[in-house]
Amino acid sequence: MYPMFVEFGPGMRMSLVPKRRHQFFLPPGYYRILFYTSYFFIKVGKAETVVDTRAGMPVHLEYAAPYTIYHRGSAGPPPQQRRGKGMLIGLIVAVVVLVFGGAGWASCSPSSATDTR
Repeated sequence: MYPMFVEFGPGMRMSLVPKRRHQFFLPPGYYRILFYTSYFFIKVGKAETVVDTRAGMPVHLEYAAPYTIYHRGSAGPPPQQRRGKGMLIGLIVAVVVLVFGGAGWASCSPSSATDTR
């Protein structure tokens, strides 16, 4: 699993541990919160939301990192669904077809057929 981060504003970045509850105490106000996963020092799976932290009122948020680096993450009130599952399944199926289908085609090529002259 790749490291996950949350940014509350300039210079306010904290790391997240997957499948664990985190508590952050912020002064009352509106915050644009950006969640993302770091993949080889590139921000992927970005998701953002705006929250109002009124005094004494907790805000429950959940971040779901995507299955692939080509999709955005999901952030908001729980529960959140991970995006990109269909693309991941499609990629796996394509690789399996190319590997095993390619082996079948190689055995049927004209160069491997016996000459009956």
